[in-house]
Parts: sequence; C-alpha cells; structure tokens
Amino acid sequence: MKTAIFSCVAALACLADAATVESVSISQMWPVSTDVKVNYVLNGVSEPVDVSVAVLDGEAEISLAGTDSMFLRGDVYGVSTDGPHVLYLDPTQLKSSMPAFTSSFKVRLTLSASPANISEAIYKIVDMNDGTVTHLTRADIKNGRYGSWTDDMEATFGITNSVDDLLVWTGVTNDLRWAKDKMVFRKIPAGGKTFRMGAQDGEADASATRQKAYTATLSKDFWMGVFEVTQYQFRKISNSNPSVFSTDDDADVHPVDNIYWTLIRGSSDGKKWSADATSVDAIHASVDSTSFLGRFRAKNPSALAMLDLPSDVQWEVAARANVLATFYDGYLNTNGADGHAGPHVGLLGRYSGNGGIDGTVTNGTVRVGSYIPNQYGLYDVLGNVSELTGDVFMETPANQTVFPSGTEWLDPVGGYNKSQYDTADGYNGASGNSDRCAQRGGNWALGPRFCNLSYRPKNSRSSSVSSQGFRLCIKED
Repeated sequence: MKTAIFSCVAALACLADAATVESVSISQMWPVSTDVKVNYVLNGVSEPVDVSVAVLDGEAEISLAGTDSMFLRGDVYGVSTDGPHVLYLDPTQLKSSMPAFTSSFKVRLTLSASPANISEAIYKIVDMNDGTVTHLTRADIKNGRYGSWTDDMEATFGITNSVDDLLVWTGVTNDLRWAKDKMVFRKIPAGGKTFRMGAQDGEADASATRQKAYTATLSKDFWMGVFEVTQYQFRKISNSNPSVFSTDDDADVHPVDNIYWTLIRGSSDGKKWSADATSVDAIHASVDSTSFLGRFRAKNPSALAMLDLPSDVQWEVAARANVLATFYDGYLNTNGADGHAGPHVGLLGRYSGNGGIDGTVTNGTVRVGSYIPNQYGLYDVLGNVSELTGDVFMETPANQTVFPSGTEWLDPVGGYNKSQYDTADGYNGASGNSDRCAQRGGNWALGPRFCNLSYRPKNSRSSSVSSQGFRLCIKED
C-alpha cells in the first residue's frame, strides 16, 4: 500500500514556449520503495520540454550535489505531450536526513525547452529470439527507464569527454539480458566525417603489424555492438559454443572465443566480403545461410540485412571515439614499455597482467562490461578478446607513411580502397595475406602495450584461437 507521508506540495508554473506545469502532488512509495512519486500536469506543450526539480525543506532549497543519474526518473526529459505525467525521485541520495523535513517536504518544477536532439535514437536493441529491433532515444536513456547513464565521462570514470553530446548508458552492464537474449548497439555518428587512423604522432611501437597513420572518410553512420558477442548469444544463434573458457560460473556472459572468420560469415558467399566487393554496400550483401550471420539475419531479414562484422575503419572509428591517443583514456604511450601502459589498460580491459594470466595459470576472458567503457559506451574494445574485422589484412606500403584524404579513401575496405588491392602489398598474395583478416583491440593473453587502438595483427580466416572473438555492427542503409 502506498502511503502519502509528504503532505506539503509546491508547484511553479514556468514558461517554455507557453507550456505550464500544474497540479503537482507528491507521495512516498513506502513500503514498496523509498522513492517519492511526483504527479504533475502539463498544458500548452508545443515542443519537447525538460523538467527540472528543486527539492525544498520548507522554503530552504536542499542541495542535490552528489546525486547520480538515477536520482530523477520518469517523465523528466523530452516530455512532449499535454496531460498527466509522473516522475520519481530518490530521497535517500539527499544529504539532509529524511526525518528532519518530512512534514515540510516540497518540490518545485521548472520547464525548459529540450535540446534539439532529445528524440534522437542512439541505441538499438535486437532481440536474439525473433530479431525484432527497438530503438532507444536520448530521452529514453536520460529518463532512467533502462538504468543509469552519464553525460560526463570525466566525472564518472576519470577519462576525457571526447565526443559531442556525450551520453553513455552505463546501466547496460547491470542486467544480464543485455548480454544474453538482447544484443545492444550504439549509434556511431560517422557519416560524412574524415578520421585519422592508426598510430598517432609520437606513439611508440608503430611496427609493421601496427597500422601506420592514414586518413579515411566514412559516408554513413553505423551502429556498433556495445559488447563483444557473448557465449550465450553465439550459442543462441548457432546452437554451439566453441569457447575454451566456457566453464566459469558466468561463462554465458564472457565473450565467445576460439572463433574464426568463416564461422561468422561462411566459407563460400560469405568469404567474398573484401575480395570481390565493388562497393561499400556490396561488402555486406552475401553471407552463407548456415553461418552465424546467415542464421542471425534470417530472424529479421529486412532489419538485419546490414548486420555484419565491422570494417577495419569502422572498428577503429568506434573504438577511438575521437581520441587521438594510444588508449581511449587519452594516454599517449611514447615509451612503449608495458610498465607505462599497464596502469591505463588495467582500467579499460582484460589483459595478461590484470587477470588474463595469473603466474602459470591461464584465466582467460572475463564477463563483458567489467571495465570502463569508451566515450561511445562501448565495452572491452581493448583487451578480453581480439576482435575480428571483415577486412582482408593489408600492410602499409613501405614507401608511404601518411595517406591523403579524398574520394579514394571513402569507405575503404581492407584498410584501403578496393582499387588499391592490385598494387598494395597483401591482396594479390605477395605477402601471403590474401586469406588473412585483421584483428583489433588486443586480448587477455597480451601485454598492455598491445591492447591499444592501433595494434593490428592478422590471422587466417579459417584459424581459431582462444584469444579471438568478435563484435558486430549494423551499417545504415
């Protein structure tokens, strides 16, 4: 039974393009929860509005310092309709003690115009059972309906805020369904933008297997998986689990490992991804029907037709989140030694020195989402398992270090545009790379300096290894 303990109510009708808030009432949800329920009515709404809440003890406003994203939930951001609405606040987060102001507890609501992008869909959830797709807007995330979030990575995690309009759904790690029966994707705003790829100025270890610097332009936005594909998710689609690290109690939500490229796309039509593509859209067209992607796409062919491995460039654009450094916490490793890299990677992902290998014991992978995400809210892009990309591995030609931007670098595949395959080292088999794919991000078995944003080794498309997994993306039509 819900009992109204707070009997005093304060309401303030405020202007946001003539919108007003009226009929504010409050009640405590005890014993169902400790939340306070705030009912209110909006009139005259012509555009989405945000609702600010001030909490008062009598006439004295109570500081909200130290409250987190879950302090306010419900109809708070991007409210777009007239009529009754409800929001909830968590009084246990307030510094003042509850007994001191229960009889004079009040709230004051103020309206303001929502940001223009409040209705933008930034997360996509794919149901692993039937392939149905649900989009989450910025308002959905900020209203707390899916758990906690942050718009300040520096305050929350101590790393740089590197993207515009930053908003990260942190609550995605608190519910196992997002790593099991649902697959979550984050929109990467890349369309029409040019990016610097590869080793950065002054960065150590820019070796042959590390992609040297070049620039690339992507024509369209895309959606990147928030997590590496988990063992549960792989088994859900393929009815099998090849993973070596499958015996831990929480192995279902570890990344699938011991994977190989042709298991994901197939060894027939699916293997034509880079070799026979004539356009950036064609590279996503064909996969074997019996492959992991073939089975997954079949659940919802219209919505999942562009579901695939990311290209090498897509992977790096999503992983970097605009950070021109060795790691996405902003650290540029100019020394190259593990001792300099370890303190940074240790917070961002699983590597050999923070649990991957414990002395003579190989522990391997860890539950996805166990470390600090990047600024797009992607977890484990560094460490845990090396992530396969769709591209044939391409070495940087020895006589070129920095590639110019331009139409020839629009939506490159294989690290290069298709037109470069016949002359660039790799595709024609001159170095034996024609059947090798690029891996990214490092893994649990490597030292920390190799779990970075530029390290780019290769492996046969038909070879599996316990440190190899993958993450999926969905390209915009």
